[in-house]
Amino acid sequence: MNDPEFYKLAEEFRLMAPWKWMRETEMFVVHDAKTEEHYFAQILGSNGEHFALAIFPGVKAGFDMYRVATSEELNADPMQILEIPQIHVAFEKKSDLSPQEYEEVLQVMPSYSRKRVLPIVQKFTPGRAPWTGDDESYRLLKLVMKQALSMLPRFKGGGAQQVFDSADEGFFFCRYIEEGSDDWTEKIEQFVEPEEVRCTTFVSPQLLKKLNSVKTVDAEFIIDCSMLNFPVADDEDGIPVFPYMFLCIDPENGVILENELLEPIQDI
Repeated sequence: MNDPEFYKLAEEFRLMAPWKWMRETEMFVVHDAKTEEHYFAQILGSNGEHFALAIFPGVKAGFDMYRVATSEELNADPMQILEIPQIHVAFEKKSDLSPQEYEEVLQVMPSYSRKRVLPIVQKFTPGRAPWTGDDESYRLLKLVMKQALSMLPRFKGGGAQQVFDSADEGFFFCRYIEEGSDDWTEKIEQFVEPEEVRCTTFVSPQLLKKLNSVKTVDAEFIIDCSMLNFPVADDEDGIPVFPYMFLCIDPENGVILENELLEPIQDI
């Protein structure tokens, strides 16, 4: 992405180092006037390992990530993070970058060849491996970084916990701007966690007729559908796909009665 402003903002953000006083559970919201979407933001790095700004599009993604961040069982199933749409700008050591990632940064900012830590943008799409961010990813990260640079320093001396810890009740610190205006406002706003989406599917009359002729029995089955932790193929854009495995198991003897790999976009 040929956008020097992005890299300058990212460098300001890295030097500010908000992970020194912001915990991963202290999320805030930036409203995008262009799309009318709310982007939930999270500062990563309080544990001293992975330093990044992550943003999550929409209320559902924001609540999903907040539940993961506050769950004591996070380490038991880290793959659940990959099922949440998100965009990251991470600050990685130059030695940890791929040659392509390093070259992309230097094409825009040649002077960064002297830096030891560089910003890398990744987009996370459910069912897909993290991949290089697109133009919209850069635009949204710039939007959120500008607001973070503006308002997070005020909490450096304390007070963040009182402002951000009401998320359990759905209250989040939000920054707003009207389209065409230069003036940002802020407020504590309550969001309602969306209900789980219910899906319906068509069943052919012929299949229903066949089922009605089958002898019924009392039986219990265990049915599960979950994402595998390794990609098996690439999609049309060359991005590795994490398939979902559908299983139907007889709980009495553990026999697998049915199993099928599902492509996340077309089948789920």
